[in-house]
Amino acid sequence: VKAQLNKKLSLRLSEQEISSQGFKVYTTLDLYLNKIAQEAVNTGVEKLNKNLNTVAANISLQGALASVDHTKGYIRTLIGGKDYQKSNFNRTLNMKRQIGSTFKPVVYLTALNQGFNESGIAYGSGFPLEDAPWKLTYDKARQQWSPKNYDNKHLSWIPLQKALVESINIPTARLGIEIGLDKIIATAKQLGIKTELPLYPSLILGVAELSPVELLQVYSTLANRGVKDELTVIRAITYPNGKGYARFVYVPKQVYDPAPIDLVNKILENVFVNGTASSAKSLGFHRPAAGKTGTTSENRDSWFAGFTPELTTVTWVGIDKGKSKLKLTGANAALPIWVKFMNQALNHLPETPFPVSENLIELKIDRHSGNLAHPDCPETQILSEAYYIRGLEPIDYSCETEWPISIAETELE
Repeated sequence: VKAQLNKKLSLRLSEQEISSQGFKVYTTLDLYLNKIAQEAVNTGVEKLNKNLNTVAANISLQGALASVDHTKGYIRTLIGGKDYQKSNFNRTLNMKRQIGSTFKPVVYLTALNQGFNESGIAYGSGFPLEDAPWKLTYDKARQQWSPKNYDNKHLSWIPLQKALVESINIPTARLGIEIGLDKIIATAKQLGIKTELPLYPSLILGVAELSPVELLQVYSTLANRGVKDELTVIRAITYPNGKGYARFVYVPKQVYDPAPIDLVNKILENVFVNGTASSAKSLGFHRPAAGKTGTTSENRDSWFAGFTPELTTVTWVGIDKGKSKLKLTGANAALPIWVKFMNQALNHLPETPFPVSENLIELKIDRHSGNLAHPDCPETQILSEAYYIRGLEPIDYSCETEWPISIAETELE
């Protein structure tokens, strides 16, 4: 609150003048939500410390949580660490860490917004992507990049939805290079990322370093179907006598086309059904939700960013310094904290489904080509329940006998 107060009033008053005015500041923060969020972080991190035996590894895990009512832009809770007495460093605001696979929806959104690839095949949940060893040569042949999957396995050709839901690196990397880093960065900025993003291929898999609040801004824009305003912790400021000094009004702007966001969100709902967040059910979470896990190299950071129709929340678990041999993932470390908090935060509200989007159309797709499946196509080759943006859906029918030609190497300037 103090940081935002100084930033918002800096053109009118100095920091010293701000602190000496006797202002009353009305915040958006919710004391109850902060209490249960702190408990969720503390118990979640302590459980991990115990299960992973971090004492033996001489490692101390930390956690952070940030949550916003995305319909108003009101930040409801900010938890900057596990124990303020032991560490008063505010990780929600002042820590910037690689965000891993939580960046992948930005890549897929960029592709879906583009509509079609260079061959005229429509991007949608049934678009075929290849999951096989692949090498990229770039920077005038001076550098190479060979991304690896988390489990070092390959699934050959898979639908776009499966690649995002199961967070598979190689097909995501191929797709990102196909659509272009410049377009991906443009999407990221539209969603609310202000940090300068690195213009090199590994950006696609989340090497960008953001604070939890900056990632919260991205996911709140997704939750709000492309509508964005700067998130705030301050509602109003008054003089000591109650006279109004300033009020912060939510001024939403449509910064991105809702249609491709609707499709990305539809896919991210599936992350809870049969993707990397499917364990949420066994943890007792049964509400409609959409989200994405994130795990960085060397297991230093684990993330979960997700939302229900009412609330968007980002959780982080990791170590402040050094490398870790612990098997921290977004699913086993950050997700349980997210689930515990969201269950308690929303337990007084009925389960609300996401609204059915008028922008999406459900089709049957030929898995081999990404076109509409010909009626004579064998059932095993037809992908049912594939979603596309209305007006950008495939119109040609096919039943290809083979997959597209495999490309093991790609060269960029």
